[in-house]
Amino acid sequence: MKEIIYLGHYDIAENSPENRAYWLAATNKMDYIISAIKRNGYNVTIVSASRTRNKKSCKGHIFQIADNEKLVLFPSLGLNGFISRCLRKLQSDWHLMVYFFKNVKKGQPVIVYHSPTFFNLIKSLKKIIKFKLILEVNELYSDVDLDEKMKINEMKIIEAADAYIFSTEMLDEKVNRNHKSFIINHGTYIIEGPLKDLLFEKERSKKHLLYAGTFSKKRGSAKAAALAGQFLSSNYHIHLIGTGTSEEIEELKEIGKNNSKEDVATVTVDGLLSGEEYIKFLQSCDLGFNTQFCDAAYNDTSFPSKVLSYLSNGLRVVSVRIPVIEKSVVNPLMTYYEGNDPKDIANAVKSIDWNKPYDSREVVEKMDVDFVKAIGELLNV
Repeated sequence: MKEIIYLGHYDIAENSPENRAYWLAATNKMDYIISAIKRNGYNVTIVSASRTRNKKSCKGHIFQIADNEKLVLFPSLGLNGFISRCLRKLQSDWHLMVYFFKNVKKGQPVIVYHSPTFFNLIKSLKKIIKFKLILEVNELYSDVDLDEKMKINEMKIIEAADAYIFSTEMLDEKVNRNHKSFIINHGTYIIEGPLKDLLFEKERSKKHLLYAGTFSKKRGSAKAAALAGQFLSSNYHIHLIGTGTSEEIEELKEIGKNNSKEDVATVTVDGLLSGEEYIKFLQSCDLGFNTQFCDAAYNDTSFPSKVLSYLSNGLRVVSVRIPVIEKSVVNPLMTYYEGNDPKDIANAVKSIDWNKPYDSREVVEKMDVDFVKAIGELLNV
């Protein structure tokens, strides 16, 4: 059986005491892509560059996660100051370099999750070993940070790749200058079957609207969803789940308190949820919000993963109108609003015909079938 090496920042719950740095949204997407690769008959070795955030150092590990799937974690120095940070980076790069020289052959496909951590090292390793680099590009970091120097380095690693897994069609248009092979993956196309035991049974007369994601002020998404409640009647309940600073959370709670004084939508901050708890909460709601600044640079290249989470759980979606979604296969399922005004978000909600037949799971299921076929063809090129 052929083997695919997949490089990223990854860890598993069993190893949580080591407190290695990784991002849940990224690992969820990696997990889905791994499942698609395995359905094409491949073994997958996940090589993780995640380093501990603890002060105590930790050893390397090899975990057998599932059939035909294992995880390689390198030793990591503890985090004790500036010098240790520099040494940790050198140590991580050294172990990664040694692993590639020992285990990667010329022409072998290697999937690399696009990260500034890997820009220079992977480009150098590819020149020496001449493996087939499949770069998974979910966003352009130089667009998020508006950093011109980073943009130059970012384009160099992108141009060094042999093929791509892009998160949006617009990424192909923007960076695939030499028209190399690519496939599109917006996120996880996993169908979540409808649950019977749902929440909010005492409030079924209301429509439950959900914002799931970061509460960061830079994105503006959570606050926009919360403020939309001022323009909706008490027949609606807006739930906010995700992460943010204590200041950001308090600001959202304050909006909810102000709404409780008037005959408008209820707004509550419901914490951070994951796993089955998260799925149950999603399926208990009727609609998901994709609310973000419409003029942000990252809107041109980054597909909002929350949209697929909503759709795979059967929710309707109200979204800001951005090209990356309009050009995708989920476009017909969207209810759009223009601009950044919370009143327009509320009007989009009120425009929905709740009696109209709706089955977003069917669309996501077809996306899964198509992606499994597409990644199989990409690996065999």
